[in-house]
Amino acid sequence: MNVLKTAVFEDYMAGGGSTKPWQMRLEDASGEQIAYVVKMFTQRHVDQTHAIGKEAIGSILAREFDLPVPEFGFADFTLEFIRHGLSEGLRKELNSKAKGLKFASRMASGRPLATAGLPTRFLKDYDMAKVYAFDVMIYNVDRTFDGKQNLLINDEDFLLIDHELCLPFINQGNFPFFRRVLDKLNNGEIIFPFQRHLFYPYLKGMRKSQRSNPFDEFIVYLNILDLAKIQEACRALGVLGIAVGEQKLLFEYLSALKRESHQFGKLLLGTIS
Repeated sequence: MNVLKTAVFEDYMAGGGSTKPWQMRLEDASGEQIAYVVKMFTQRHVDQTHAIGKEAIGSILAREFDLPVPEFGFADFTLEFIRHGLSEGLRKELNSKAKGLKFASRMASGRPLATAGLPTRFLKDYDMAKVYAFDVMIYNVDRTFDGKQNLLINDEDFLLIDHELCLPFINQGNFPFFRRVLDKLNNGEIIFPFQRHLFYPYLKGMRKSQRSNPFDEFIVYLNILDLAKIQEACRALGVLGIAVGEQKLLFEYLSALKRESHQFGKLLLGTIS
């Protein structure tokens, strides 16, 4: 896991939402300063939803499915930086946020946030299908056509961002929800609100001849998903003092999906049929 020293506060991130992310320059081990967006979660947010750990695990899982996400690391707000690099107002704001390391996502220049009326000319059907399937898998309700798209785009490619709300059923105290999710899957049902997903209208509108099996590639990646690699990532996060939630439930869920990957593929197809 990449821990970076805070170097310069530049500005608030435009369009950053309720967490009011900071646009900063962070210093890596070689001394190079790189532009990052630092998420400023409250302690309550971190305690209840494990937002920092979820951001990291969401990005790590996305890479395992060959989905593009920005490079990420963790911003270490040193005492020296807090004293000499921040104004009094910023110090007061920082003091109201969660203690410890902060999730930092590398700035993606030239890729603005997607808005309603998303241009899809550069997005292939399989791109949309894989993102859709991934979000259904991690229960990411935060990429919608009528709300936040959480997609950075340009005329050639895209990046997925903001996964702090994913996997809500592994939050502490959410075991009844976890059991419901697993029971529904075992009964051939998905309770995720897929109709509001950003790509649902596009996938639903595809001609039948185009959607014979749009989730094939996703299922291939699910079959080869290395759970030991995800476990190691959770362990490394724990060493940094970053929790992801109930790890036992996370791996029970992912293991169940791998065992029933063919069935999960059929369920995904059923959502757009």
